[in-house]
Amino acid sequence: MDIIDNPRSVVIGNLDSKYTSDWKNSELMKGLRSGLSEVLGTEYQNPFLGIVEPGMTVLIKPNFVKEENLKIKGEWESVLTHPSIIAATAYLVAQSLGRGGEIVIADAPQTDSSMQAILRNTKLMNYLDDLRSLFPKISFTFLDLRREEWKLVNGTVVKRTKLSGDPKGYSIVNLGDKSLFADQDCTNLYGADYDVEELRKHHKSGIHEYLLSRSVLSADMVVNISKIKTHKKGGITLALKNFVGINGDKNYLPHHREGSPEDGGDEFPEKTTKVSIERKSVSLYRRFVTLVPYPMNIPLTLLKKLGKEVFGDSSKTIRGGNWWGNDTVWRMTLDIQRAFLYSRLDGSLSETVQRQKYVCISDGIIAGEDDGPMEPTPKPFGVLLFSVNPAVLDFTGAILMGFDPSKIPTIRHAFSMSSLPLTRFLSDSIRITALDSKDGFKETNYERFIERFRPHFGWCDKL
Repeated sequence: MDIIDNPRSVVIGNLDSKYTSDWKNSELMKGLRSGLSEVLGTEYQNPFLGIVEPGMTVLIKPNFVKEENLKIKGEWESVLTHPSIIAATAYLVAQSLGRGGEIVIADAPQTDSSMQAILRNTKLMNYLDDLRSLFPKISFTFLDLRREEWKLVNGTVVKRTKLSGDPKGYSIVNLGDKSLFADQDCTNLYGADYDVEELRKHHKSGIHEYLLSRSVLSADMVVNISKIKTHKKGGITLALKNFVGINGDKNYLPHHREGSPEDGGDEFPEKTTKVSIERKSVSLYRRFVTLVPYPMNIPLTLLKKLGKEVFGDSSKTIRGGNWWGNDTVWRMTLDIQRAFLYSRLDGSLSETVQRQKYVCISDGIIAGEDDGPMEPTPKPFGVLLFSVNPAVLDFTGAILMGFDPSKIPTIRHAFSMSSLPLTRFLSDSIRITALDSKDGFKETNYERFIERFRPHFGWCDKL
């Protein structure tokens, strides 16, 4: 499939959200067949023919970051990969598996997400039951790849529950001097948890480790089904950012550097007295809350509400690296993608791509703009994207969202790495094929489908 040498992407436009209601016989299925057959170079009726064979294990990685939109109670279609797209893709895979095999749907959502609520809202297990009745010789499994789930009250972690995680375990992949953090000062890195010392054990001189799911690494083929959304730290999130969810422990994932650029950080845009006081206050608060056992620590979370009154709410105040100056999250995002492509099952690195059976799909039928990835404004977009290369898919997605890809660090740097490259071509080699569903999936100009998305407010001056 020549992943790092393939500059092709496919756009299917004018898909209506109603297509997701009858996934087996709808325009959605026609769109998936068309897009996959184009990028895989296979026949329309069975796009996985010759790539997926009986007995294989195919893993589908959706974007299941959060159970619902944090801004709109009960709304989830702008936040999560729609289960109909997962089911329709699994259906096409199952046709190629024929006599038997395994299809695994797996993700590691944000640690403070409820997987039970995600499955309840999406009704994914109903789709899997439907698939099992259609393909009784094939195993359909769902996995939560996290090792821990948190309970939050007022935005503060008050309880941690251990999870079983990946039944096949995890591989520690150390990118070492090939990491995009190798030439950086890592003493002020901050991740998804309060325990920065744990994060910094995995990112220090000569060591840059990620904890990757062995179910993902051992699969015979991986299908990356992301969601088209804006992103507060990375600008946008599509195929590249979606693969952060193959890491089982968030303490391996740097999100920003503490402080402002003046201090060598990217947490805040500038250094002010107010910012300095906030940093010290928050550090003390976090240490204090973690020392008090659950549920006695719940009343203490009211202090965070008070902090919002004093320092400003994050919906209006830039903090936590939620702006275009974040110089950390793109490094982590691209490191994860490179670790996936180049690591062996035991975690050791190869100089050649280890996973050639890989395809990316992005769900933009209902996309998300503004405060993505977890509080977006739903945007009916009617688009599906396809590529075998995640950088190509993200480049195409940025254009369709009305953004300049060169201004998004994750995309810009994806085409400029000499070590463990994601591409062996420059972005000007990308070839975009557009198909219009309203015209019988005939080829058209992709510019017809460009719509300007509203970026997260921390990116408004950049994109």
